[in-house]
Amino acid sequence: CGFCGKAFGSESARQIHLRSHTGERPYKCNVCGNRFTTRGNLKVHFHRHREKYPHRPFRCKICGRCFSTRGNLRAHLGGHRGGPPNSCPLCQKKFTNALNLQHHVRLH
Repeated sequence: CGFCGKAFGSESARQIHLRSHTGERPYKCNVCGNRFTTRGNLKVHFHRHREKYPHRPFRCKICGRCFSTRGNLRAHLGGHRGGPPNSCPLCQKKFTNALNLQHHVRLH
């Protein structure tokens, strides 16, 4: 290590150690935004979210967010696909699916 002189058996171990000096935290939790120095620490943290919300068994494999119904997960996945949002023609409010948009338009 160029900061403290400590020796390491692998380059990856040295890189992880360097983060203790630089403050770099490259692994971000997609649920709460907390950042971590190692992927392992992020995994441990993320499992705490799953324990905290057992009533949300449907997990997005892309970002890790959890949902209470399969339908909510499907609607969420549409955002990852980058598809056009369902926008209200009257106020431009955006909705995750067409049914929610139809309900909203009726309220106008």
